[in-house]
Amino acid sequence: EWKKKIEAAQGAEYKKLKAQQEKLEKDLHAAKEEISMIPMGERVRDPKQRQLNRERINELQSKIDSLKAEIKEVARKLEEALPPDIRELKSKYDLWKQQKDTFECFKNALAEEIRIKERRVNALKKAKQWLAVDKQIYQLFEKQWLALHVSFLLGDRTDRWGLVIGGDSQLRSTEDQPGLYNRIQAWYLDSYRQLEKEGIKLPGFEVKTADLTLSPADVIMAVEHISQSGDIVGRLGIYNIIYGTLHENLRFEGTPSDVVENYNLNHMIKQFKEIVMMTHRVADSIKRAPARNIKYSANYQFPQFDGNKLTGCSMLSAKGSSIPNYPVVYGTIQFFFAPVATRYFSTQKYYGMNSYQLLITDENG
Repeated sequence: EWKKKIEAAQGAEYKKLKAQQEKLEKDLHAAKEEISMIPMGERVRDPKQRQLNRERINELQSKIDSLKAEIKEVARKLEEALPPDIRELKSKYDLWKQQKDTFECFKNALAEEIRIKERRVNALKKAKQWLAVDKQIYQLFEKQWLALHVSFLLGDRTDRWGLVIGGDSQLRSTEDQPGLYNRIQAWYLDSYRQLEKEGIKLPGFEVKTADLTLSPADVIMAVEHISQSGDIVGRLGIYNIIYGTLHENLRFEGTPSDVVENYNLNHMIKQFKEIVMMTHRVADSIKRAPARNIKYSANYQFPQFDGNKLTGCSMLSAKGSSIPNYPVVYGTIQFFFAPVATRYFSTQKYYGMNSYQLLITDENG
């Protein structure tokens, strides 16, 4: 009702001034936006360009000051264009509308904060689970020695699986040779035969990968330039073995189609069931075995940025700031690697190799 009375009292002069005010405010916003987009400081290497940018900023700042003065003057004229009683009514209406808008803004902000808190609580619950697992692993190995690391290179085209020994990564220990794995293969062969005697069949297991009928070179039944997560464990004196499926063509590897929905999970579940039974039995053999034979050759180089400086574009900055200081929840960061030594970074890569890693920010950005 207040709004209708105010609108009815607005004449042609008032509407003309209102349109002028809206245009001035639009120009003011555009000038502020332009200033925020002009690079300054270290982001501009050319001194001449830096000077031109500074001059343009000064021009825009003068324009902004002028626009603010004009907007203030138009607001005064708008006030005078209304009758005194309508002017008083408009003040009451503006105060009521401001309170209502503030309440709605607060309501939306509070709801968003609650959602953020809930997501953060869930993230902390997951972090707590990870820490609990780390603690369990630490307690497990506190009085034990780690003997065997297992990696999985499983596909969905076949039920056949076997042992893959070796690899082309130069990060592995020079003492970690295929010949040292005869004992490991013997454990698998003995476990396979024991399971057969007990009536437990593993039809998918390729016995030739364990009975030493293949030469060490032929045991590497995988793609060329094989590299996997356990390559480096040999440097710590740990045996490393891979469970791999046979005759895979890796049709999805390194493509956008490499998602769970495109795989035949029934084949993979069948493989895992057999692998679990085999590994459980092999673990008993390892437990009774003497200490490892691989000699330590452990060293580690911590990754760092070249010159301890970030390269590339700085993004996600608050307006008017040259420092990236704007937190982004679940932002994705892509890291590319630069080799510290060519022997650690072969130019020949295995199929679908990614020369980068991805890091996703948490709820705090």
